[in-house]
Order: sequence, then C-alpha cells, then structure tokens
Amino acid sequence: MDYHQAKDASQKYLEDLLSFFGINTIVKIEENLDDEENSVINLSVPSTHLNGFLIGLNGDTLRSIQHLVNIYISSSFDGVSPYKINVDIAGYKKQRTVKVEE
Repeated sequence: MDYHQAKDASQKYLEDLLSFFGINTIVKIEENLDDEENSVINLSVPSTHLNGFLIGLNGDTLRSIQHLVNIYISSSFDGVSPYKINVDIAGYKKQRTVKVEE
C-alpha cells in the first residue's frame, strides 16, 4: 500500500466509522506541505451537531478515533505503518494548538 492508497483507505475507514454514529459526512484530507516524505495523513472532519460527543472530555474520544484509524492502516502493513494518521474534528486540535502557543 502506497501513500495515496493509505490516504484513501484511512478516509474511507473514518467515514464508515462516523456513519456508525449516524454522521454521514465527507472527511477531508488536508495536505501537509511541511511533510516532504508524505508520512503524515491529516484527516479533517467538518463541524456537525455531535462535535462534543466525537471530541469527548479533553479530546479523549478524538484520540481514540485517531487510534482506531491508525490501527486499521497499520494492519495493512503487518502492524508497522510508515504513515501516521492525524484526525481533527471541527478544528479542535488547531484551536488547542493556538491556545497553547498563546
């Protein structure tokens, strides 16, 4: 599985996972221009009425969702994936990063 296949597979898996929660949305793949090796796949879930549920207390549910997607992709590489999947829901991680920087 190459980078483009991993992007498509992780996007599809996250969309299927969200559909179990009743959220039928298109997950966006954000290109990471700082990552020249294409080793990070950034998935962005748009804002929905269930943001608080998907993010969870202190981002716990968001981290769990991200972990599930990473495990799924790693299983395609016999447990060791060359790609790291980063999931953000409604810009939560970006907002947290700005707060920390301030």
